[in-house]
Amino acid sequence: MAILAIRIIVGHLIGDFLLQTDNVAKRKLEERRYLFIHVALVFTAMMICTVGYHSWRLILALAIISLLHYIDRLKKEKVVTLWWFFGDQALHLISIAIVPALFGIWSFASLLEVLGNVYYDPRTWVYGLGYLTGVWGGRIIIGQILGSIKRPDCKEPPVSPLADKIGIVERLIVITLALFNQYTAIGIIFAIKGVARKTYVECNDFQGEIYFLGTGLSFLWAIVTALLIKWLLVIAV
Repeated sequence: MAILAIRIIVGHLIGDFLLQTDNVAKRKLEERRYLFIHVALVFTAMMICTVGYHSWRLILALAIISLLHYIDRLKKEKVVTLWWFFGDQALHLISIAIVPALFGIWSFASLLEVLGNVYYDPRTWVYGLGYLTGVWGGRIIIGQILGSIKRPDCKEPPVSPLADKIGIVERLIVITLALFNQYTAIGIIFAIKGVARKTYVECNDFQGEIYFLGTGLSFLWAIVTALLIKWLLVIAV
């Protein structure tokens, strides 16, 4: 089951992303023939990736999974947001899991077993706790610390609307690298960030200190979180 599911997903990704040109992606919302081309490409890619497993049940299941891409027609009537994109991809993944089960390619019992193994595995909850604490908990705590510092009169550079998102991605990367003991890579990221955001030190020395304090706290929080995850994995697993 596992290798077949992986091959279906690989075929789906090839058809949905690699073989879908910008022209097809744009015109499929307006013209049905381009949407049909997209569906055909997804089906063809999945068929090629599952050679050796073909049966009439699998072919029919792949055809239905491909036809579900007709939901892209709804994008014509909606404002496509990031959440819409992720929801659309989640629907395709769910269809890859459920449709073959409906045709007996694999059983619902095996699907529930896989989900149960993930749900009851202590590592799932340890990593969940760690990343939630390190990424989003760090955002709140570091924001509170920096917000409590009284700053002298100074024309500060405008705050980017991406600042919070940069911090979130930054801690995601640092926690992951620390879990693999790649502390040299973390140092490189710190240096690159310092160069990229040098405008924050142009106001005065204090402004530069605030910037580096925030970056240092963010990295420290992420590294300590990674160490906590490692410790919990030892005692919980």
